[in-house]
Amino acid sequence: MAKIIFFQPHPDDLELNCGHLINYLATKSKKKHIIKIASTTKGEYGLPGAQYDKFKGDFLAKVRTLELYNAQSIHGIPPENVHFFGYVDGLVEFTKEFVNKIAEYLKTEKPDIIFAPEAIYTAYYHMDHVNTGRAIYYCIHNKLIDFTPTLYFYSTLSPTFFFGFKKKNFSLIDQL
Repeated sequence: MAKIIFFQPHPDDLELNCGHLINYLATKSKKKHIIKIASTTKGEYGLPGAQYDKFKGDFLAKVRTLELYNAQSIHGIPPENVHFFGYVDGLVEFTKEFVNKIAEYLKTEKPDIIFAPEAIYTAYYHMDHVNTGRAIYYCIHNKLIDFTPTLYFYSTLSPTFFFGFKKKNFSLIDQL
């Protein structure tokens, strides 16, 4: 049984970018998995624009948190499998403190597989997304954790870039 952690910078990023994969792994896969969701923020600032200002802050954080719990319940993922790091939407910086928090979480959870937002070569350069992916990659690449999980990056919003590979008959589904 594999433990899989899906990282996201904001509630709803996973639903927008890999909700079908989560659903497959949680409900349809022949293999059973422990699935965890890790969100660096609660998405308290959402979309830019004055028309959204009245919703921003604690109200929007509560709404988006509840939506995340509800979305994960559809997949059978319980609330205790959802973790928030407590960073502020729009202010996730690639700092030593942030990397260390990610590393400590990974040491505690010891996942076999991680899905994270693109850290490099992304078409959607939102710093919360990039820095979340970078921190996870940094932890693994620089051996801040004493194990090596399989890391997959998912594209956010603009799937316009990919790395090709030559392995014949490869199926991600078969790997999971």
